[in-house]
Amino acid sequence: MSPLLKYSLMQLPGMALAAGIVWAVWSWAGLPDWMAWGALGAWIAKDIAVYPLVRSSLVDGADRVGAGRLIGERGVAHEEIAPTGYVRVRGELWRARSSAPVAAGAAVRVRGVRRLTLLVEPD
Repeated sequence: MSPLLKYSLMQLPGMALAAGIVWAVWSWAGLPDWMAWGALGAWIAKDIAVYPLVRSSLVDGADRVGAGRLIGERGVAHEEIAPTGYVRVRGELWRARSSAPVAAGAAVRVRGVRRLTLLVEPD
């Protein structure tokens, strides 16, 4: 699902609530039409202005945090991994575990994370 569609669907309940409040004030308190439409327009403008700020958090995989963001990334074995060792991923050194031996300098791919240890396999 695209980030824009996710954001739009998340804004629907708030927009419905704002429309209900504006309608109630318009019908019971005699709010002028232009003010009611202006309030709804301001609410929509706020949603449009906020979207660029939150877009990156709506991209698929953005819910992963910390070491979880490294899943699927490639790295290089800093030393031999048999079954544990260290790898360099995105310029950072991480403790790693592999089910198959990996020679120092070999390419690896991160397949998972257990606590602060990357689960890697030869790439």
